[in-house]
Amino acid sequence: MLVSRSSTGPNTANAESTGTTMTPDGRWVLFGSTATNLVAGQSDSASTSDVFLFDRTSAAIVLVSRLAGTVATAANGNSVPRAISASGRYIVFQSVATDLVAGVTDTNAAGDVYLFDRQTGMNRLISHTASSLLQTGNGSSVAFSDVAIDQDGAFVLFQSHATDLLAGVSDTNALEDIYLFDIQTGARTLVSRSASNPNATGTNQSLPTGITPGATHVLYISSASDLVSGVTDSNGTFDAFLFDRAAGTNSLITSAAGQPSQAANGQMNQVVMTPDARWFVVNTRATNMVPGQVDAAFTDDVFLIDRQTGDRRLLSGVNGSLTQAMGAVQTITRQQLSGNGRFVVISTQGTTLVSGVTDTNGVNDLYLFDRDAGSTRLISGANGSTQTTANGLSGSARLSADGGKLMFSSAATNLVAGLTDSNGAAIDAFLLDIGSGLLTTISTAAGNPGSTANAVTTGVYTNSDGSTFLLNSSATNLVPGITDANAVNDVMTAGRPTALFSNGFEGD
Repeated sequence: MLVSRSSTGPNTANAESTGTTMTPDGRWVLFGSTATNLVAGQSDSASTSDVFLFDRTSAAIVLVSRLAGTVATAANGNSVPRAISASGRYIVFQSVATDLVAGVTDTNAAGDVYLFDRQTGMNRLISHTASSLLQTGNGSSVAFSDVAIDQDGAFVLFQSHATDLLAGVSDTNALEDIYLFDIQTGARTLVSRSASNPNATGTNQSLPTGITPGATHVLYISSASDLVSGVTDSNGTFDAFLFDRAAGTNSLITSAAGQPSQAANGQMNQVVMTPDARWFVVNTRATNMVPGQVDAAFTDDVFLIDRQTGDRRLLSGVNGSLTQAMGAVQTITRQQLSGNGRFVVISTQGTTLVSGVTDTNGVNDLYLFDRDAGSTRLISGANGSTQTTANGLSGSARLSADGGKLMFSSAATNLVAGLTDSNGAAIDAFLLDIGSGLLTTISTAAGNPGSTANAVTTGVYTNSDGSTFLLNSSATNLVPGITDANAVNDVMTAGRPTALFSNGFEGD
């Protein structure tokens, strides 16, 4: 289904569009676009990027970043979509526009965070000062994709340079701090707080990476050294922390092996968690995450942590080793961890992750760790092989929350036996059924499912059961029956391919 479509017909809009995310049921799609003909009567004098919401049930498009009091007039500055609640009611985005909310005074000349309510059709300033709902904070505020709102649609999570968001708070670090906003009450909570004073920010920068339903817990990385009482932190870089909203306290996730009050000795690049805040996957350069760890490469490795039992496992060990780190693992994303913590997708240039695999392509390949089986297997193999990597780069892995399906993107031309790759080394989107091991192609040409589409297609998001996929593509022959004359990226959704060679856009 074409998402970024002209308001006058089924064809593509008149400029570039980029998909961000969608609701777990696959109904509501959030995207950004510079197109000026997505909404009937659309007026966009600023000629900047705006935020839109697409309903796959009705095919209606809503302009989110709108001039206050209008439905089709774009605001006067660039806006970026970030996240959507599970119901599709609330949209979080950031913007430099100054006319999104009537009466707002915006003097910070920087980005601010806004919340759009689909039921009321109105925007709300989230990053306002403590003294006024209509005055932006005195510094930039940012929301991060996928973690800017909890799935219940109750809290907004954001970071800010501003020092005047909460009354009585001492903010002397001159860097980003993390805040929670309660949508119903309007109350805000400082997350990255000093352990000795809840009304003081930590000593250094903090960046949010996860939020549980109902915002019971917030996951983030920080280089502050005073967030947890009694912790020794001498690494001078980012560590991972978990904020318990009810208790109002932080705990250190990435401690040194066997030393819960000692921060690990290397930088945490990224950390993600399951919705119940039990399982964590950490991408780090630390060399003391597990007992007996041997790490001569001093590059990024990935670990699985069970917060309930305290158990840890090195996932990027040489030939499956639990102590000998391989390194060369790429930064992880939230959709590389299944909702129950069973599956983890590993993207790496390393050639020794799984014993017996032949890897001569010199680029990133994808592997799947199964916690129940305690093993890792190659998934981006040539012609379905688990022993030989394909002939091109693979990445952008997106697991369905139930762990049944995995969408990924690849420039390889020999992933699926018998498939004609007509776009050469351009990236295509693929789907792996984890249970059966069947690999199919999502981005096949309309009317010719045995061939890839004619240009780049990248997977963006997989809904909860792996039945609907969000994609960005510059191909002109993916969706049957449309004219694509804009020669730029468009946003599309596809259903699950029904056969080895089928077009998931037909009937979507």
